[in-house]
Amino acid sequence: MKKIGIAAACLLLLSSAAWAGGYVGASVGQADTDLAGDDTSWKVLGGYNFMEFMGVEGSYRDLGGSTQTIGTTLFGFDASSLDLFGVGRYPVGEKFELFAKAGMAFVDVESTITDPLLGTISVSDSESEFAFGAGFNYLIGQKFSLRGEYESFDYDVLSFGGVYRF
Repeated sequence: MKKIGIAAACLLLLSSAAWAGGYVGASVGQADTDLAGDDTSWKVLGGYNFMEFMGVEGSYRDLGGSTQTIGTTLFGFDASSLDLFGVGRYPVGEKFELFAKAGMAFVDVESTITDPLLGTISVSDSESEFAFGAGFNYLIGQKFSLRGEYESFDYDVLSFGGVYRF
């Protein structure tokens, strides 16, 4: 009985190894926050699929920024994040897959106030927050896929890009 269990575990590992592998990618999109409205966002990402349905993914994202002048005072901010997700995947046919992810976003915001009388004041803030998302990959060839996704934390981000699997 023990040998059958070991053989079954080996077959499971071998079958999931066919789906295992790393990937890198990039995307561009629109980030929206209540504080600053919409701005262009971009990210670079990398991940690893442990088996057909599960993996992990990390990314660096530039969330854009905003400037606004009130009287003679200039207010500005820039935001970026490092993200880490657990990813669940569901293949639909040979070329299409859906995915959902949940994890943490580590967001940095740099704010500046420039006033002719006060000079420039800079403030930075960092926070960790729960993040989630969903999207799709459409395979083109064996290694490349087009990707669209929605992600949410303090920002709502809609983006499109590409992924290379190796």
